[in-house]
Amino acid sequence: MTLLRLAWWGLRGRRSRVALLLVCVALAVAGRVGVGSVVAGVQTVAAKQARGLLGGDLELAASRPLTPAEEQAVAAVLPTGSTQLTVQSLVAMVAVDGAARPVELCAVPVGYPLVGELVASVAPAALHDGEKALAQAELFDRLNLTPGATVHLGAAQVQLAGILRDEPGLTVSLFSAGPRVLISLATLEATGLAKRGSRIRHATLVVLPDPREAKTVAKAVNHALGNPDDAAPPPGAMGPPATGVTVRTAEDAQAQASRFLERFADYVRLTALVALLLGGVGVASLVRGQIAETLDDVAVLRVLGATGRQVLGIFLLQALVVGLAGGALGALFGSLGAAALATAVPDWGLVIGVEWPVILSGVALGAGTSVVFALLPLLELHAQTPLAILQRAPLPAPRLPQLLLITVLGVALVLLAAWDSRSWTVGPVLMATVLVATALLLGLARVLLPVVARIRPRVPWLGMAFANLGRPGYRPTAAATAIGLAAFLGGALLVYRASLLADLDPGNRGGLPGLFVVDLQVDQMEDFRALLASEKLTADSLLAPVVRARFRPTAKEAPTPGTREAEQSRFFRNREQNLSWRDELGAGNTLTAGRWMDPHGTSIEASMEERYAQRLGVGLGDPVTFDVQGVPVTATVTSLRRVDWSTFKPNFFVLLSPAALSDAPQTWIASLPALPAPERKALQARLAERFPNAAVFDLSEIALKVAALLDRLVWTIRIIALVALAAGLVVLIGMALATAASRRQDGALLLVLGARRRTIGSSIAAEFALLGLFAGVLGAGLAIAGSWLVVDVVIGLELTVPWVALAVLAGGIAVGCALTGAVACRGVWRVQPLAVLRE
Repeated sequence: MTLLRLAWWGLRGRRSRVALLLVCVALAVAGRVGVGSVVAGVQTVAAKQARGLLGGDLELAASRPLTPAEEQAVAAVLPTGSTQLTVQSLVAMVAVDGAARPVELCAVPVGYPLVGELVASVAPAALHDGEKALAQAELFDRLNLTPGATVHLGAAQVQLAGILRDEPGLTVSLFSAGPRVLISLATLEATGLAKRGSRIRHATLVVLPDPREAKTVAKAVNHALGNPDDAAPPPGAMGPPATGVTVRTAEDAQAQASRFLERFADYVRLTALVALLLGGVGVASLVRGQIAETLDDVAVLRVLGATGRQVLGIFLLQALVVGLAGGALGALFGSLGAAALATAVPDWGLVIGVEWPVILSGVALGAGTSVVFALLPLLELHAQTPLAILQRAPLPAPRLPQLLLITVLGVALVLLAAWDSRSWTVGPVLMATVLVATALLLGLARVLLPVVARIRPRVPWLGMAFANLGRPGYRPTAAATAIGLAAFLGGALLVYRASLLADLDPGNRGGLPGLFVVDLQVDQMEDFRALLASEKLTADSLLAPVVRARFRPTAKEAPTPGTREAEQSRFFRNREQNLSWRDELGAGNTLTAGRWMDPHGTSIEASMEERYAQRLGVGLGDPVTFDVQGVPVTATVTSLRRVDWSTFKPNFFVLLSPAALSDAPQTWIASLPALPAPERKALQARLAERFPNAAVFDLSEIALKVAALLDRLVWTIRIIALVALAAGLVVLIGMALATAASRRQDGALLLVLGARRRTIGSSIAAEFALLGLFAGVLGAGLAIAGSWLVVDVVIGLELTVPWVALAVLAGGIAVGCALTGAVACRGVWRVQPLAVLRE
C-alpha cells in the first residue's frame, strides 16, 4: 500500500509528463481498437445481409449450364416452395464512336433479383423492354456518355437506359475487369456473345422457404450432383469441384466477402503494431526523463532504507497506471473514430457497437507496452547505488538484463506480427525490418548527432542550435529515432508506389505491351493474325494458347493451420489452372533447376514456376496430373522457372509438352506492343468490333486501376505514419520539458548579456527543425535502402526514387518539429531573468 501511495504522489506532481505518457499509449492503442471495431461492424452487417450479398440462399455456379440430369437431381432435393433463377456473366467489350472498354456483363431473367433490391436511375423493368442495359457510372464517365446513349455490344446495338447504383450479389473485390453492365437474357442472345465460345459463368440462385436450412440443403445438393462433402469453398476464391458445379450458401458468400476485409484488416493491424512500437519508444524516453527529474527523491528513498526493488516497483506501478489509463483513452478514441467513420460514410451501413474483446485487448496491450518499455531505463536506475545517485553519476550502459529484455521484447513483437498477419513470413519479416530500422536509426543518431553538433555557422543563433544537438543531458537520440522511423515508413511507401507505377508505365520502359487480348477462339486465329499483319504488328506480337484444367493431388491434402501461406497453398491447388505450351523458354523466363523440355519428345514433360511448384509441394522428377475436360494428363516435372511477371507478356505457372495439349479445347491470348494513345484506342475499338467475344485490356488503364488500388490501400499506412510522427513529436515535447529548467537558465543568462528574445526563439526553433531534418533525411535514406532490397532484389522491379516527394517529406517533418519545439519551449524566451536568478 505504501508503494502505491508513493507511486500516486509521484504522478500527481508531474501532470505534464503524465499527460504525454497517456498520449503515447493512447496513440498506440487507438489504431488497433479503431480497426477492430470497424472490422467487427462490417462483419455484423455482412452477416445480416448475407442473402443480399449472394442474391439468394444458395448459388450453384459453373462455367456451363446445368445438364437436364443435374437440374432434375437438384429439383428433387430442394424443399417445396423454393424458387430459383439463372444469371449468366462474362467479360465483354462495349464500343462506341471508335472507343471501347471491357465490362463485367451480367444477363438476368425477369424476376431478378430474388432477394434484395436492384437500385438504378430508371425502373429495372426497362431491361426487358427491348435491347437495353443498366451500367455503373464509371462506364458513362470513361466513354463520355449520358443515359440513353447507344453502344455496340457484340452483334447488337444496346441502349444504356440508366445508371446502375446497387445490385445484390455484386462481387466484393478491390479490383475488377471493368464497370458492371446489366442486360436481359434476351439481349445476351441478340449480342451473339453466348454462341462464340466465351467464358461464361452460369449461376443458379435459389431462395429457400426457410433460410436456416441452407447448410443442410447445400449438403443434399452436393450429394445429388456427386460432389464430395468438402466441396464447399473455403473463405477466398477457389476452383469448382470435379463435377464443375460449385454450391455456396449465403454464409459462404459472407465468409468470402469478409475475407477481403480480414486480409486488409490484418495489414492495417500490422502497421498499427509499428505505432505501438513507437509509443513504447516514447514511453521509454519519457520515463528516462522522469527518472532524471526525480533523482533527488529516489536518493532520499534509498538513503532512508528503500531497496532498489521497491524504487523499481514504484516506477512500474506508475507505468502500469498510466498504461491502463492510456489504453482506456486509446480504446475510447478508437471506438469514437470507428463510429465517426460509420457516420461519415453512411452508404457502408456500418453498425459500430462496443466491441469488448477488441477494447480489452487494446487496453492490455497499452498497459503491457507501458510497463515493458518503462522497465528498460528503470533497470539502469536499479543498478545505481545511493551514493552514485547523490553524486549524479551517469547511468550505466545497458547490461545483460536490459539486453535480455530487449531480445524478449523483439521476439514478442515478431510473434505478435505473425499473429496479426496470420503468416510466419509476411508479419515477422515486416516487423524484423522495422526493428532493424529502429536499431540503425538509434545507432546512427548516437554516432552522427555529436558530429552534426560540431558544425559552427557564423550566425550566432544558428550556432547555438547546432551546439544543442550534442549537449549532454538533452538526449535528442530518442526523438530522432522515433521521428526517423515515421519518415522511414512514409518514405518506403513513396518509393514503393513510385517504383511500381513506373514499372507499369509503357513510356518509362521499353518492351511492355500496350494491349492484352484474352479469350480468342481457335477459329478466329487466322483472322486475328491477318488483322495484326495489316497493322504491321505480327513480328512484335506474342500469342499463347490456354487450356483450362484442374490439378489432381497425388494424395488427399492434409489439414493445415489457417495461416496465410496455407490459404495460398490451398487456393493454388484448387483453383482452375491455366496450362499452355511453347517450343522455347520465352522472354522473361529463367531456368533455375532442371532442363528445358524437348518439344518434339514422346514423353510428357512439365515446366513449373518455382514458387508455384513449392505451393503445390512438387519438385524435379515428380509426376503431376491435371484433369483436362475430364481427361487425366500426367507429366513429369523436368524444369523449374523464375518468371518476370512485370513484363505483362503471356506467361504461365505450368507449361506442358506441346503434344499433350495441342488437341485439347483451348482459347488464345495475345499481348500487343505499345502504341501512341490515339492508335492504341483505335486498335482496341477495331478488335472489339472484329472479335466481340474477346476482352481487350489497355495496360495504361490497368496502371490507373493499380494506382487507384494502391491509393485505397496506402492511406492506412499514411495514417499510421502520421500516428508514428505524432508519437515522435510527443517524445520531442518530452525532451523539451525535461530540458526546460536548463533552457530557462540559458535564456536568462543570454538576456542578461544583451541577447534579444527573438534570437533565443529562433535558436530553439532552428534546433528542433535541425533535429527533424536530421531524422527525416536519415529515415528517408533508410527507406530508399530498404525499398531497394524489397523492390529490386526481392520483387525484381527497377527502383524509382521520388526525390521531390522525399524532400517534401523531410521538409514537412522539419517544419512540424520546429513548430512543436517552439510551442513546447515557449516559456524560455518569455522568461524573466530576475525570477530565474532567484531560483
